[in-house]
Amino acid sequence: MQQAISDISTDKFASNIAVGGPGGDVFSFLGRTEHNVRNITFFRTDGVIRCLTCFKYDGTSVRTVYLYSNSMNGGRFAGIKVVTDRQECEAYAGNYTPRAEDQVEVAVGTGKWNGMFGRSAVDIDSFGVAMLKY
Repeated sequence: MQQAISDISTDKFASNIAVGGPGGDVFSFLGRTEHNVRNITFFRTDGVIRCLTCFKYDGTSVRTVYLYSNSMNGGRFAGIKVVTDRQECEAYAGNYTPRAEDQVEVAVGTGKWNGMFGRSAVDIDSFGVAMLKY
């Protein structure tokens, strides 16, 4: 499931699409233009992603981002796979196994990951990445 988060400007960012369910309230964490996200740690319990932490720095360029919604669990955000010029990393909720029909490739623009956004309450219901457009 995909939804546009209107608080995220498509003038500045390559996409304002969050992947996952409609629950919770809108959140966003956006950095200054010259900074990139370096590392995100997802915390999972009871088979869902509950929260995350994020660190930022200048450097690595993102080549590809895939976001996953679990069509078997109400469409809730289920995982992320990121490919950079240095490595590939991924994180998934509980025992979720990535499926092609749940995968959404995100526009990466310049490859500079500036922040994140989505919807959350108790869990992270939907999640999107703020990639700089120019």
